Amino acid sequence: MGFIKVAAALQLILSSISAAPTGVIGLEKNAVSQSPIVYDAVIVGGGPAGLSAVSGLARVRRKVLLIDSGEYRNDPTRHMHDVIGADGLSPPFFRWKARGQLAYYESASLINGTVTTIKAATSNITSTVQDAPFTVRATLPSGEERTVGARGIILATGLRDIIPDTPGLQQNWGKGIYWCPWCDGNEHADQALGILSPLIDAASSVQEISTLNSDIIAFVNGTYTPEARAATEKKFPNWEKYLELRNIKIENRTIAGLVRLADGGANEHPEAPTFPEHDLFRFP
Repeated sequence: MGFIKVAAALQLILSSISAAPTGVIGLEKNAVSQSPIVYDAVIVGGGPAGLSAVSGLARVRRKVLLIDSGEYRNDPTRHMHDVIGADGLSPPFFRWKARGQLAYYESASLINGTVTTIKAATSNITSTVQDAPFTVRATLPSGEERTVGARGIILATGLRDIIPDTPGLQQNWGKGIYWCPWCDGNEHADQALGILSPLIDAASSVQEISTLNSDIIAFVNGTYTPEARAATEKKFPNWEKYLELRNIKIENRTIAGLVRLADGGANEHPEAPTFPEHDLFRFP
């Protein structure tokens, strides 16, 4: 009997998903039908943070507009992690799924565009877009300019990684080359690992990832100098002994580039939220 109930519930869920409005169409229709309007909130950024903010506000019927530039920090990565319920999803699929859910809320709207200016009003009277506490101007993909009013602004733009211009680094970023072991380390656990950092950060980086990897080389990119050694000792006392006990080698040559030898995403598991990714690189 329990299996039958679960099967019936699953059938109901699947039928509701198949009948769901697409996130892009539903949310953009809301934006068109409600414009011009003074929104309770305008959210800048369409990643997990911005989408979550829309959900919270729309569920209490706040008129909310999400402006999404289409630029995402996690775009290069194969899968997203640390968002429970979405572990292992590709970032585009996560956004598509989230937009589909938000399309059910009539007070939620979305436009694709880049916010160019946000201005605060000089008056407390809110009757028109021009009188709103905040005026937000965005450029749409078509080149059209859109101006809306808002009582509040949520900046969910996230961060932008500043990646060195070392050849091969930007091209492979997010796929075997990553900055956060919490996000991508588990997929590369128990593999040979290179840490690219200045000397002053090498020992603390090894410490952070020590529960995942032990076969580590610290590529300090020419920063192994007497001054850097002294600064590292101040930041991480006995760092040399710490690395020596763990057989961590320091490589001081300047990295001129890297070449991919193996693609860790070539054999993806279709269902598992995490699986080993065996990427391999060589320094020329």
